Amino acid sequence: MKKLYTALAVGCISLSANNLMAAEYDDCLAKAMNDSEIAMCNNSETARIMRRIQSRYKALSSNKYFTSWNDKTLSAAQNFQSLFNQWVEYRDRYCSLLGYTFDQGKGTVGMVQTSQCLLDVTNRFASDVEAVISVYNKMAVN
Repeated sequence: MKKLYTALAVGCISLSANNLMAAEYDDCLAKAMNDSEIAMCNNSETARIMRRIQSRYKALSSNKYFTSWNDKTLSAAQNFQSLFNQWVEYRDRYCSLLGYTFDQGKGTVGMVQTSQCLLDVTNRFASDVEAVISVYNKMAVN
């Protein structure tokens, strides 16, 4: 029960911090005067979300519940660090391709689209990580 209350408290604090950061991102976009500044806002927000994902991954990888899955002596694909690194590599290549598709690297629209893709895909991954944590919290309570 104590674990559940701790998880809820951390969740509430995280939501408050995320709302504050979302407001900073919105403010950055509102002040952006050109494509480079929009891309900078997107990249800053992506970096913030990545820090949150890395923190969550660190917590998961050090949790005894995941010891067998996170065994680094098993397949390289079956541990948190490998999964994270492969996901980042996929995200970066995919978003680079998508951005290139907009202007073949000859303008600024591709840069904006690449940065938006990085942000969108990172947000989806953050949701996926939270889904793992949610399932863990349900399983650990039982």
